[in-house]
Amino acid sequence: MSLEWIKPGNAGAREVAETEIQRAFETHLEDVEEGLQFVSSFVRTPVGIIDTLALDSEKRPMILEFKKPVGSDRDALIQALDYYSWCTENGSWLTDFVRRARPNLLNQEENLSEEVRVMLVAEEFEERVKRAVQGIEPEALLVEYDLRGTASGQTQISPRVVLDTSISTSRKPHLPKSIDDHFKGKDSARQLFERLLEDIRKFDPSVQPAATQSYINIWVGVVGVVIRKKHLIIHSRGKLDKPGFREWTSWGSWGKPGEGGSLSVGNVSELDSTVTNWIRNAHEQSKRY
Repeated sequence: MSLEWIKPGNAGAREVAETEIQRAFETHLEDVEEGLQFVSSFVRTPVGIIDTLALDSEKRPMILEFKKPVGSDRDALIQALDYYSWCTENGSWLTDFVRRARPNLLNQEENLSEEVRVMLVAEEFEERVKRAVQGIEPEALLVEYDLRGTASGQTQISPRVVLDTSISTSRKPHLPKSIDDHFKGKDSARQLFERLLEDIRKFDPSVQPAATQSYINIWVGVVGVVIRKKHLIIHSRGKLDKPGFREWTSWGSWGKPGEGGSLSVGNVSELDSTVTNWIRNAHEQSKRY
């Protein structure tokens, strides 16, 4: 995906400022993750200034830290974890801040989720940083970007998610999580999942979903479901011709980039035959190998 043209003139891409990269991402958060909404820039806390604060589709705060080209991805990780630690201990402060900054995102009756996430944005991440992120407590997104000059003298930024610990195999020593745990306070999502399972059992009556810390496996390495508050994110091998389908752009628990993708489902009517066939084909293909 491509974000906006962020720097007019004839300057080289390497001269793009960190704040310009930050503004481009803030304007297009929905392109990085569906349902992600901007709250504020340069949020001052007693332990430092958070580059960007956002909320995901479940009202979970997300801390974003940016690094300009040749900036240190390690520094971004340390900063984000420092802010994460403080925010998890000061949830009421964070909730009050969001209500003041973006009252349309959080009314007086709502509270933020206690779960805080982080997103790190850099031109490139070291393998050591990627491994380290797999071992941290908060869910994290690592997003790399390319900067390219154009014939008109502008600079284009193109992001790609290289790691999403909410769907990738985690190295963290978590205790097992039950299927029921995934649905605590998520009745709408449970109804969707039960309907999905009902459709799947029409062609595979023996299917037995298994819970992991971050998602529910339908068939290990083939199809899995991430549970959100009011919707499901279905990951499956194979392509799907349906609005909202996103191809995998990074390695995950169900395959490599280009082998499949994900679909967000928030209504029973969206679980149509097209979705069922997509999942069934993935299952049938897996049995051939």
